[in-house]
Amino acid sequence: MKYKIFLLYTLVTFNIQADVHFASNYTNSIFLEPPLPILPINLEIHVTLTPFFDWKTVGGPGTQYELQVAFLTDVFFQFPVIDIDGIIDSSYQLTMQNVLMSFTSYRWRVRAKSGHESSEYSPVFIFITFK
Repeated sequence: MKYKIFLLYTLVTFNIQADVHFASNYTNSIFLEPPLPILPINLEIHVTLTPFFDWKTVGGPGTQYELQVAFLTDVFFQFPVIDIDGIIDSSYQLTMQNVLMSFTSYRWRVRAKSGHESSEYSPVFIFITFK
């Protein structure tokens, strides 16, 4: 019976040490809020084939962003048509090299990155292009 009590005490002690270690790492890390999308606004129609994307700035100097655009049917962004990483501003203009299709429904999201930290993705906004 004493052996079982000792074993239980050892497991509890280990779990407490692991939790303290995790908490100290978490408090020393930078927590990035997800950016908030601004343009194109949610459910906007008649968006150009090279839209201007804009979102609320988060983090401090050195924060970069990843922009993803996918077809409306690609709910989990498994096959994004646009995936641009390393954007240094809180906006991005698509160019003629990454033109979207006419009369097509898309969804977009963005996330912040700073060093080894990444925020969650922003809320997803939907828009429809025109010609």
